[in-house]
Amino acid sequence: ILIIDEASQMKPEDALSAIVRSKKLVVVGDDQQLPPTDFFQSFSKEDTDYENEIDRGSILDLAGERLANKRTLRWHYRSRHESLIQFSNHYFYKNKLLVFPSPNDSEEDFGFKNITVKGSYVSKINEQEARKVINEAKKLMIKYPEDSLAIVCINKHQKELVEEEFARLRDTDEEVKNYIDKWDENPLERFIVNNLESIQGDERDNIIVSTVFGKQ
Repeated sequence: ILIIDEASQMKPEDALSAIVRSKKLVVVGDDQQLPPTDFFQSFSKEDTDYENEIDRGSILDLAGERLANKRTLRWHYRSRHESLIQFSNHYFYKNKLLVFPSPNDSEEDFGFKNITVKGSYVSKINEQEARKVINEAKKLMIKYPEDSLAIVCINKHQKELVEEEFARLRDTDEEVKNYIDKWDENPLERFIVNNLESIQGDERDNIIVSTVFGKQ
């Protein structure tokens, strides 16, 4: 039996050699996740038109067309607050996900918050937004030293900008240093600054997402 998990991330050509050697096949994945793409490899190239890169199907797409006995998992248990999954549930899953109610529904420090920054997207980075992200992260480090933290940037350039600043702060800011050093002792939940394609599967108590791009 062959089980392919996270199948939305696997190209059909990478799966077929294993499939032909198996007697039974189970393909597991989410068709609302990002498909296999060269988007992020090309995104670092200065002369690439990256807007047209996401055009490849996955083994999940192919299995959905060819295999019978489809099942949909409806229970959503990962989000500790309904607002974290609310947008996706409405726009992508047609409100079919069953979400556990949060016991902290009335507390301000739980759930999803949108912070608007009047920044500018220039040369693949947004400096004003990066500064805001860094300040918000520092506040969380100081207020919640016992909570793990991750920062996710929508592209590699913004990630490097934020990461470099935290490397500097680790040498100059004692509170930041103490927080990072403490969580470095836990490799599964250490403080991280990642770009979008490398955050899949990671979980933290608090996550800051830097969207980088503005309305235009």
